[in-house]
Amino acid sequence: MNRLPILIILIIMAVVTLSAVTYENASFKDFLYGDTNGATVYDNWVTHIVEGLADPDYNLYAPWDPQTTGFGTYNYPSNQELTDWDSVIDAFVVGDTTLVDFLITQFGFPYEMVEFSDTDTGRMFFVLRENLNGDVDDSGTTETWDDEIGSFDYGWGMYVYNPASNWPIVVTVPHPNDDYITSAIGWDTFVECDARYVLFSGVGREVLWNHDGNYTNSKSLCDPTRNTHHTFSYAYVKFADEMRATFNRREFSLQIHSYDWNRHLGYPPNQISAGWGRSHPSLPIRDLSSNKIDVCNLTPEIVHPANSIGIHDAVHVTDYYGVYNSEAFFEYITDSGETLQISNHIDLTGYRYNSQGVYSCSGWSDWDVYDPFYHIEYDELPDSYYHNQQNLMWFYAYNPDTGEYDMAHLFDNARAFYYPWVVAIAGCMPALFQFDDGTPPGDIAQATHFESSMSRISLEWTLSDDYEFESYEILFDTAPLADETYSIRNRSNNANLAQQNTGSYTVSGLASGTTYYLGVRALDYNGNYSAISNEINE
Repeated sequence: MNRLPILIILIIMAVVTLSAVTYENASFKDFLYGDTNGATVYDNWVTHIVEGLADPDYNLYAPWDPQTTGFGTYNYPSNQELTDWDSVIDAFVVGDTTLVDFLITQFGFPYEMVEFSDTDTGRMFFVLRENLNGDVDDSGTTETWDDEIGSFDYGWGMYVYNPASNWPIVVTVPHPNDDYITSAIGWDTFVECDARYVLFSGVGREVLWNHDGNYTNSKSLCDPTRNTHHTFSYAYVKFADEMRATFNRREFSLQIHSYDWNRHLGYPPNQISAGWGRSHPSLPIRDLSSNKIDVCNLTPEIVHPANSIGIHDAVHVTDYYGVYNSEAFFEYITDSGETLQISNHIDLTGYRYNSQGVYSCSGWSDWDVYDPFYHIEYDELPDSYYHNQQNLMWFYAYNPDTGEYDMAHLFDNARAFYYPWVVAIAGCMPALFQFDDGTPPGDIAQATHFESSMSRISLEWTLSDDYEFESYEILFDTAPLADETYSIRNRSNNANLAQQNTGSYTVSGLASGTTYYLGVRALDYNGNYSAISNEINE
C-alpha cells in the first residue's frame, strides 16, 4: 500500500482521537434551567452562575436562591486572555468546532465545545460553555432541594450559535442572577425569533467591583453591560461583525433585563427602549407607517383575560407596555379601528454606556426608521398582581404544603405572562429583514411655507406613509422644479430629515431678494421616491 494514504489516515485518526468536542441530544431548555435526566454533562445551568454580594440590599435575587459570596469565582481576564479568547470566538463563528476545542485546551480555558441537538426545536446549536468546579451552595438551609452543586472558576458565560439562522439577530442576557427570569425568557426569544446568537453572562454583577465607596451597579467589574474588558463584550463584537459581514446590514440586538418586584411600582411590566437617550423609537419598537408592524400593534388588545394566570384583572395592551419616547404619540390601532395611546411612562431606559448598545448603535442615527438595539425590562412581579411576599412566592411556583419551590415550574408564570411579547417581537422579524413592502413612499399631500426671511424659507408638510422610509428631501431652485436643476437637502445635511414624523424644515443660506421654488418628497431604503409635493413659490 502507498505510504501517503496511510499517513493521511493516521493523521485523521489522531485528530479524531484528540478531539474532545462534546455531542449532546437533549432539550436545551432543560439544560438551561431544568433537568435533562443525564442526557448532558450537567444541567440546570442557571443554578451554577457565580454568586457574590457587595450590598445585600442593593439588588433583589430569586426568592428560592439566596446569594452567597464564594460560590464560584470570576476571573478578571488579562489582556492576553482576551486576545486568546478572540481566537476562540473567531473559530466559533465559522463553526470550526475542532479548532475551538483545540484552542480552549491550548489556552487552558475551562471550557468545552458542544454540538447540541435540541430535541425541542430540532435545531443543532454550537455551544461554548464552562466546565463546573466542585463548589457547593446550600443556600443557607438544611434542606437539599435548594442545594446548588458546582459553579464556575471563570464565570465568563455561555455562548450559543444557531448556524442555520437566516436572521442577523443577537440576544443577550447580561444579568441572569438578579434579573433571574431573563434566562428563561431570553431562550424563548432566541428560539421564537430564530436568532443567530444568544449570550448568557455566567457571573452575578456584584461578584467583583472596584470598592470605591458604596456599591452601585456602575462600579461592577464583571457586569458585561458596563465593561468592554470582558469576554462577553469581546464575543458580542465578533458576533455583530460576523452578522454585518454575512447579511450586509446592521444586526438587531435584543437585550433582556428584569427588575425588582417591589421597587418600580406604577409602571407597565414591559419597559422598552432603543437605548439610553434614544428617545425617538422606530422599528421594530414603533412603526410610524400605516402598516403597524411593531411589537405593540402585534399584541392583542386584551393581552391576558382576567384570572388567566392566577388572580388578576384583565391586562390591557396600554397597561402591558411602556416605551421610552419623547414624542406625544405612539398609536395602537384596535381591531375596530380605534386609536389608543401607548404609554411613555417608564423609569428604566438602560445604562447610558451599555457596552452592547454603544457598539450596535455606533454611527447610527437616532432618527432612523430602524433601531438596531432593543432594551427591555420585565417586572419580576407585574403590577397586575397584589404585591406581597406570598404572591411573589406563588408567582414562582412555591408550594406551601411542602414548603418548597417546584423547581420544574419556577418560570411557568413569568414565561406565560411575557410570552405575548415574545410572539410579537418574533412576528416583526420577517418584515423587518425583508424591509420592502413593495410600495413607494406615500405622496405628501400638502406642503406650505410658514416663515421666510432674507436668506431662509421654512416649510412644513403632511407626512409620508412608508414602512422602509429613509429620508425626506427638500428640493429648491431659482427655476421651477420641473426643470430638474434643483438642489437637495436630505438626511445627509440634517439628520432630522431621516425621521418619518418630521414635518418641517428651514432652508437657509439662500440669496436674498431672489425667488425660489421649493418642494418636498420622500425616499425609501429601496430607492423609491414619492411624487414631489405641490410646488411652493416664495
